[in-house]
Amino acid sequence: MKKFLLIILLFFITGCANKEYIYIPTSEKCIKKINILIGVEEVKLPYYMNDLEIMKLEKTKLIPTNIYLSKKPTEIIITKLSNALCDPNVFLYPWGKKPKYKIEIKIDDFYFKNKHVVMSARVYINSKFFKIYVNKECKNEYNCVNNAFNIIVNKIIKEIK
Repeated sequence: MKKFLLIILLFFITGCANKEYIYIPTSEKCIKKINILIGVEEVKLPYYMNDLEIMKLEKTKLIPTNIYLSKKPTEIIITKLSNALCDPNVFLYPWGKKPKYKIEIKIDDFYFKNKHVVMSARVYINSKFFKIYVNKECKNEYNCVNNAFNIIVNKIIKEIK
């Protein structure tokens, strides 16, 4: 019995040790100083990313990669957007004040394919809607994920200028 428990414990420890986390930088370059309230709703993810694992598409099947986002996408977007606008007034919506811009993001697909990141997202700013599609080759997984989030943030900034 002790041998069995030891094997299970060893399997559990080695299984957890194989997880890799992608840390997205939060020190973005200030693009434009805007002093307004911006509310960002919780980013909605595809069902296969509930635990923040980024999947890989092989042929027609999504398979696990053991590569995870280190933060929720909402936190990543809020931090990147706040830093890029040189403004600390970007918050999780709703809160006590009414924002000038309310942003809602629905990521429909987000996965690796070969050396590419593939992402499709719908972004709503107040009542304006636009789609973002990314199929970009990159050096590594970290670079892929960071680029995808930067594309979302840059598009939002362009729309609210």
